[in-house]
Amino acid sequence: MSLTPEQQTKLILAYEPILYFHPDEKFVPVRPEAYMQASALWHSQPPSHKKEDWGNGGPGFPRTPDISKGNITVNPGEDGVGGKVYPGRALPDGRTPYLSSNKDRELWLDMAAWADGSDVTADSKNEDCNVDRGLTRWTTEAPLKNAGDWYYAEVQELDPLMKTIGILQQDGIDLGGKLREMFGDCWLIWYYFLYPIHQENLRGCEQVAGAGNNGNYEGDWNGIGIIVSKPATLPWETGLFPEPLYIGFGRRARGLIENFLPFFRQEMQVNVWGDIARVGRHPKVFVSRSSHNNYYLPGPHDPPAITPSDVSCGATEGVDQAVQDKLDELQDTVDTIESVTVTVAKVAAGCGIGWLIAGPVGCAVGAVVGGIAAAVEAASDSGDGHSQPVDDATKAEIERDHAPDEGHYGLVLAPPSLVASPDVTTGAKEVRPWAEGNHRLDRELQIWWPPTGPGDPGYQGRWGVMCQSDPNDRRSGIVFPDFRRAFLIDLATHLSN
Repeated sequence: MSLTPEQQTKLILAYEPILYFHPDEKFVPVRPEAYMQASALWHSQPPSHKKEDWGNGGPGFPRTPDISKGNITVNPGEDGVGGKVYPGRALPDGRTPYLSSNKDRELWLDMAAWADGSDVTADSKNEDCNVDRGLTRWTTEAPLKNAGDWYYAEVQELDPLMKTIGILQQDGIDLGGKLREMFGDCWLIWYYFLYPIHQENLRGCEQVAGAGNNGNYEGDWNGIGIIVSKPATLPWETGLFPEPLYIGFGRRARGLIENFLPFFRQEMQVNVWGDIARVGRHPKVFVSRSSHNNYYLPGPHDPPAITPSDVSCGATEGVDQAVQDKLDELQDTVDTIESVTVTVAKVAAGCGIGWLIAGPVGCAVGAVVGGIAAAVEAASDSGDGHSQPVDDATKAEIERDHAPDEGHYGLVLAPPSLVASPDVTTGAKEVRPWAEGNHRLDRELQIWWPPTGPGDPGYQGRWGVMCQSDPNDRRSGIVFPDFRRAFLIDLATHLSN
């Protein structure tokens, strides 16, 4: 029997996380509905996304959005009132042009526009999001400044989840069956956080590849996932909630080959529940400054990398060409199947998880990835004069994620019952409870979530402005990541080890 909304809410609150931020962090997680309603909606044409095709207008410039800033409403009852547009509005033929993206037309939100202004003209650059404008909006404008300290969460049972992510059941491997065999029936609880701006310094190799010197973008999603075995007697009948089994911490991966395996830009590092810091059943999550990657330990961390060898960073044309040669080889392999559900980083270290998830194709990709690493090392060691080493201190500051140091925390967001607990307040500049309200995700009523199946309603576009001169898609907004797939794959990796 499916859980009722009230039962889901009890589970969500039972494991509600505690987020620890760096003292220099500028942004907090916000309500996605407030973010969407504060934005303009545009469309562009993949894969080039040339700005002369953005939105409406023409021929030529200036270009204007499909829905102007301030005119989006997430309330269907306000559609058409005072110029408001509900994105779920359907045309007579059934199409929903303000929700649906495809290979010919991609939607994206514009919350704070570009660093050089809000206009899209022949002379505008439109190459970087406006970080300062984003910060100003969320700290001074009503209702945005009151829409922070927020998360949404949902509870899923194993069988429906595996049907949604059926791609993980192939080559004779039933991942859902393996999980049921080990854990019995499970609940998976997802907590999602939306930050207005993501800030990141790009490494040398990524700059050489044409991404510029920053990876800043609007609309930064991250999350955590928790897996709990369903007890024989349901916890709301006894008041006793079981200890979870595993927890996954969401992180954005870096790398040069993410356009070939795009959903693995989002990763989830899965840890045994007993290995993490927590207060009761509430996990401590240490959030890296500006990038908002999540860690189970405080202090600096090396962020996940899709690039098989960090030797590539600091190198230029020689490495870039060597990597591209191997990427061409990888593309030939990827083209032989509908999708490859293998993390390149994992396969590069060994074929075990590649075989579990993608069978012999996973091993083939792994072999090519190993070739990339070898090519990178050979090119970077070739002494061709293109290497640009960076001193260790600069490299550490630029390339590492900086979660708050232990005992030196900035803001802490915690369940209301814990805001005065010494286990939470020690070392924190400020402790606030999560904002009041219903944090349970409702896909039927909340139009901003992506659809879970064909024909389902939901916003499919990006959450930030499209940027020019961004060939590796590092500064343009992102779509809502596939946290569930990333979690299950890393869980499979953990179990296979």
